[in-house]
Amino acid sequence: KFDDYNEKELRCIFMMKVRGQGWSISHDDVSLIASRRLAAGRGRKGFGNARDARNLFEKAANRSTVRTMGGGTELKKEDILGQRPDPNKNPLKSALAELEVLIGLKSVKNAVRELVGLVQQNWDREMNAQKALKVPLNRLFIGNPGTGKTTVAEIWGRILKSCNLLSNGESIRKTPSDLTGAAQGEAAKKTAEVLDAAKGKVLILDEAHNLDDDSYGRDVLKTIVSKSDNKAGADIAVVMCGYERPMLQMLQNQDPGLKDRFNPDNAFRFEDFSR
Repeated sequence: KFDDYNEKELRCIFMMKVRGQGWSISHDDVSLIASRRLAAGRGRKGFGNARDARNLFEKAANRSTVRTMGGGTELKKEDILGQRPDPNKNPLKSALAELEVLIGLKSVKNAVRELVGLVQQNWDREMNAQKALKVPLNRLFIGNPGTGKTTVAEIWGRILKSCNLLSNGESIRKTPSDLTGAAQGEAAKKTAEVLDAAKGKVLILDEAHNLDDDSYGRDVLKTIVSKSDNKAGADIAVVMCGYERPMLQMLQNQDPGLKDRFNPDNAFRFEDFSR
């Protein structure tokens, strides 16, 4: 097994991509920001090293082309970072408005506002050549049926897309029965295929607590742990929906990595509607 390139090496690779395409950078911080973004994904399942560096350059070059209307070949810091997420401007404004019009959900709405604030803070930190703080995309959505979990999960995807945390922002909805199989190894294979199809999107797992078993459900959860590690650049958000007690019990019973991927402290809690 070959180790991932370190931050210094990734910075050199990124600059090779830049110069190789006849581009330049406006400041040394541009390559520093790029290499830190790349290095944050080291160790991630599917991390592409030089491929990720090429993809980041191409995305930044596209942003620069839009910004300059095709009139320049110099990358600026905002070309690496994208626009600063602004709750008062679309598309983030419209995504947040979808959430705000829903009845109740006070704690969920507060949690989403905190996330947007963290993303803005990270943008400011990176513009000043500081390291970004971790933003967990995978979440537990805990609550009783009919409290809006699936609806919010779909809006969650659009919010993450607007914050440049997902490339697509659409959602795919599955239940445990869609992922488990009748033969050994089938559950892991099905789950891996669904996770691959959910790249750039939100994968919603309804009634996820039903995966808490010693057979196919366990295989599903192990695969999710393996392929959704919450590292920067993962470009997928897995949302597991279910009742609080069995969901928390599942975190205790299953692979220890599950609790790391779906920290209960970051769970969205959906209260019952009052009469």
